[in-house]
Amino acid sequence: MSGGPRPAGAGFTLLEVVIAVTLLALLVSVLAMAVRTGVSAWSRVRAGGEAARARQAVENLFGRQLRGAVRPGVPALAAFRDFRGRGDECAFVTTAVPAGPGGGGLARAVYRYVPERKVLVVGLHPVTRAEDLQAELPADADAADPADLAREGWIVG
Repeated sequence: MSGGPRPAGAGFTLLEVVIAVTLLALLVSVLAMAVRTGVSAWSRVRAGGEAARARQAVENLFGRQLRGAVRPGVPALAAFRDFRGRGDECAFVTTAVPAGPGGGGLARAVYRYVPERKVLVVGLHPVTRAEDLQAELPADADAADPADLAREGWIVG
């Protein structure tokens, strides 16, 4: 039988096993933190991407409508030239309107920022007569029923 001493290096000592388990636990915890950080960063980028797309859409719409604004130097449209602005709102007459059924022509574009709700309200109202320039986007357009606004001639988004 083998009742004598074992040869050196035939197994692991308790200290070696404890060190190996500790290193493995550290490695697993570091990997878990890395995965959690990666998932969190991905979520933030995804949310930021959606906000960036919305911001880009508003910038594109505003730019297109502003480029289509009725400018001085066109005598036939002189009665329809109207550009107003204040700290939280700007309004102007533009030729850049939706091209769906009944689209085209002139529209009064209104951009209003509502700081309490952090909302940008965009309204369009068709302009066929000079009197249409007096149409005002209701103060509560951000909370109003779109159907009610449509009955008044406004397209709000």
